[in-house]
Amino acid sequence: MELKILNNEKPLKNTKVIAIGSGKGGVGKSSITVCLAYVLKSLGIKVGVLDADIYGPSLRVMLPHQKPPIEKDGWLYPAHSSNIEVMSISYFNKNKLNTAIRAPIVNAMIKRFTQSVKWSDLDILLIDLPPGTGDIHLTLMQSIPLDGAVVVTTPQNVSVSDVKKSVELFQKMQVPILGVIENMSYYLDPFSFEKHFIFGSGGGIQLAKEFQIPLLGQVPLDEELCNRLDNGKSIFEGKGAKVAKQVLTEIGIEILDKICDHTCVKKTFFELNKQDDLHFSIKLDGVEINASYADLQKQCPCARCVDEVSGIRVIEEEALDPRVEVKEIEKIGNYGLRFHFNSGCQQGIYTWDILKNL
Repeated sequence: MELKILNNEKPLKNTKVIAIGSGKGGVGKSSITVCLAYVLKSLGIKVGVLDADIYGPSLRVMLPHQKPPIEKDGWLYPAHSSNIEVMSISYFNKNKLNTAIRAPIVNAMIKRFTQSVKWSDLDILLIDLPPGTGDIHLTLMQSIPLDGAVVVTTPQNVSVSDVKKSVELFQKMQVPILGVIENMSYYLDPFSFEKHFIFGSGGGIQLAKEFQIPLLGQVPLDEELCNRLDNGKSIFEGKGAKVAKQVLTEIGIEILDKICDHTCVKKTFFELNKQDDLHFSIKLDGVEINASYADLQKQCPCARCVDEVSGIRVIEEEALDPRVEVKEIEKIGNYGLRFHFNSGCQQGIYTWDILKNL
């Protein structure tokens, strides 16, 4: 791989850049990065992922390319995986010698990745940082302006103590910390729905309180989610992993709310009015929709109501209550609403694209 920087043009002019870090390995940081990329894509965001782990890159496994990266006229053009742009040293490392690369070479590679990758007009670029808080992190943060950072931990005390170093590094480098994600928070028994805290509990909350940063969410252990990532599949393919996908989607929405302004994806502000116990109206940008809660529930987008592979609705309309009412309406960031019905499914997140078609 040629390391010479051939271009001085500033890339990522209108792209929000978010680093995903942990300060240690083994917390599932790369998995969280990939999951967030899938979530953002599902919300209509043009997203890319930069694998900054030179010694142990893993994103190529979870994001196998349909279109490989190329090098042309001094630029590196990223690979494409499920309409997500991806750049990783693993694409150029045919001899698998990455574990023996000296620090100066690694830093040169990082500079190449931050200055000479020809991304398209992305909304958001996620950077999967390597473990630790060393040269790679400093080189990267000095080479490309970061709009925000997300830290990933597990509930264990030993994990939290290491992740603190990552938080302190971001603070020292004046990178805004968007929040903390607690991964592997619990295992949810599929039969009893009881939570089992296999790795303890409270680590993410402790970290958030100590540094006064938001706890973005607690992602459960999920075998199906792991299987999909191990096999290079989207977390939105197939059945299962409903709770994990729901948590990750809400995390993605909250990150969007924190990071986006006029240079990124337009925020959605709903004007919602209750007409009576069975009907409501919703307005956005001068467009007003009038509908019943029964019509709304028929369009529930959750995995329980829609087959995730075929897209076919699996809940029969006859099984729904035509006089269903809503007990509460929950705002999910600025991008969606969740309706708490008095009967039937109440797991779906309704975006404007769904609501405007009622």
